[in-house]
Amino acid sequence: MNAPSGVERIGTTGRILVVDDQESNRQLLRDLLEHDGHQVLEAADGITALDMAARIDPDVILLDVSMPGLDGFEVCRRLRASAGTQATPILLVTALDQREHRLQGVSAGANDYLVKPIDSGEVALRVRNAVQMRGMHRLVEEQYRTLQRVEQLRENLVSMVAHDIRSPLTGLRGVFDLVQASLAGQLSPTLLDMLAEGTRTVDRLANLVSDMLDVSRMESDAMPLHPRPLELRHLVADAVRMVTPHAAAHDVTLAAAGETVEAVGDAGLIHRVVVNLIANAIRFSPPRGVVTVQVGWHQGDPEVRVHDQGPGIPLDQHQRIFEKFGQLDGVVPDRGRTSGLGLTFCRMVIERHRGAIGLDSAPGAGSIFWFRLPVTGASPV
Repeated sequence: MNAPSGVERIGTTGRILVVDDQESNRQLLRDLLEHDGHQVLEAADGITALDMAARIDPDVILLDVSMPGLDGFEVCRRLRASAGTQATPILLVTALDQREHRLQGVSAGANDYLVKPIDSGEVALRVRNAVQMRGMHRLVEEQYRTLQRVEQLRENLVSMVAHDIRSPLTGLRGVFDLVQASLAGQLSPTLLDMLAEGTRTVDRLANLVSDMLDVSRMESDAMPLHPRPLELRHLVADAVRMVTPHAAAHDVTLAAAGETVEAVGDAGLIHRVVVNLIANAIRFSPPRGVVTVQVGWHQGDPEVRVHDQGPGIPLDQHQRIFEKFGQLDGVVPDRGRTSGLGLTFCRMVIERHRGAIGLDSAPGAGSIFWFRLPVTGASPV
């Protein structure tokens, strides 16, 4: 079996920083390490070691413990506290071999411990292993940065395409409206149904584009919050009225219940969250099903619950449904697939409000999507 290409680039030799106040000890380690092909640099005290480590980015640091001024334990702690050296393998070299000294070294952040008098074979093996470990870490960092660049390019492409699509969709929607208004009395029922279906398709595409742009804006913190006091029961009632025609088209009944609940939040964004959750419940409801929206309290926090009579969702898919482009295994027949962005938008809005969103569901028992807002509301962003 061949090793991954990235692993093949990881060598067994590297740049080693030897830190010891005794020149003879430094020379011994230099001779040993250079014999194995390593590049060796030296520091005679802790302050110099910290400065050199920050400048040269060594692959491994061999650090004596008993030094005047800053001892090895303190140098190790400072190296671990620095972003540039927090992942650099550190091997402590000392004559102190009691258990408490080893534990102190581990607590300071050391990766390994070499006891004087050193064994040349042991030093060579442990340094080689540490160099390989550092190489693996650098490879992972490189791959992560590459993934970040690819993800950013993908996000930019999605945003650009969405912006470019929005204008033609708006124009197409206007054409359908104009044709229906101008020729309604001259078209057959079949053609009117086709126009209506075309309008619905354009609306679905427009909603998809809006979801893409909204999620992108939320991810880049380009959608600020404007929190203010709001009454959730009134907000939910308005959302239900807005979605009622959509529910009627799917032969689903909407019902709203609950008490007066004062909260703090961005009314426009919270309204859209409620609309999205109701629309999602309608999509998964059976014909003649009922979707109930309940407003109340949960342990002192304002809460909205949307209950449907759909097929239910297995527990292992509860988190995935809120993920970007998340899809369920086993889509409801004849309802198609969605982008998976609507619920992602809901999650991001509620999290920006420092609230919580979740799902209570089981196969055959319907689903309850809920969200809660903190009593103190969200800070403007």
